[in-house]
Amino acid sequence: METITIWMFGGLEIRNASGAPVPITNPKAASLLSFLILNRDRPQTTDTLIEIFWPQHEPVLSRGILRHAFDHISTACADHDIDASTFMTCEDDAFWFQANDSVQIDVDAFDRATGGQTKASLDDDDAADLSSAVALYRGDLLPGEKGPWCEPFREKNRQRFLRAVEGLIDHAIRHHQWSRAILYGTRYLARDPLAEPVHAALMTCFHAAGNRAAAIRQFRHLTDSLRGMLNSEPSDETVALYQEILNDSTRNCSPKNPRAATVSRARPTTGMQPAVPSGLLGSCVWNKS
Repeated sequence: METITIWMFGGLEIRNASGAPVPITNPKAASLLSFLILNRDRPQTTDTLIEIFWPQHEPVLSRGILRHAFDHISTACADHDIDASTFMTCEDDAFWFQANDSVQIDVDAFDRATGGQTKASLDDDDAADLSSAVALYRGDLLPGEKGPWCEPFREKNRQRFLRAVEGLIDHAIRHHQWSRAILYGTRYLARDPLAEPVHAALMTCFHAAGNRAAAIRQFRHLTDSLRGMLNSEPSDETVALYQEILNDSTRNCSPKNPRAATVSRARPTTGMQPAVPSGLLGSCVWNKS
């Protein structure tokens, strides 16, 4: 069976079986499709969709606009050799997106890989699965979508992403994989620059990797960020870690303070859009049960 691929992280993108993009040029049609995908396998009544997307119009006009948006999606798919009826249905005054083997969705793969993340510490297989999932996260879910219906989905996936990266940082630190921990820590801070535990973990990793100057710079970057954005100072624990690193100009190993070498839960505050290498949508994440 030929498959199509749908990306939603970093923006809606659809490609047919040959890899050609399928543009949905009508913004409301794109929003409608996105909403149906995120509520896949759950029929949505006409009245519900009208209330979400066209509440300002009279019911008769709104129904016509909804039908036009649905037809726009079907036509765009047909123009690129995709039979939309295999995954989109409209009957009995309801619309829905039916997930099946002909459609691969990045959010689906991400959900499967991160939804069961409950272990306090990851084993190597867990870390490999989460690494693949994190690679799928090209950016916030549908960043251009302004409708309030999208924010709960966006925030849920943002939190899962941060928890996954947090677990990968801890896993890398436990295995003394300093460069890998630094890579994930940097990605975390690009989304949440005020996550002090992650700054402390990066200080630990830079110091352990023999780059004391970078560890010191990381502390100063944290201090500047906290002062500039929250008018606050680093915690006593982070200051103690900084003093330890500052006073140790020769030792290139794990710091004495073990608590600073793990990442505790932090609250996200900002966003970014990291790049993802092409081809990752064929990774094992798609087939994880």
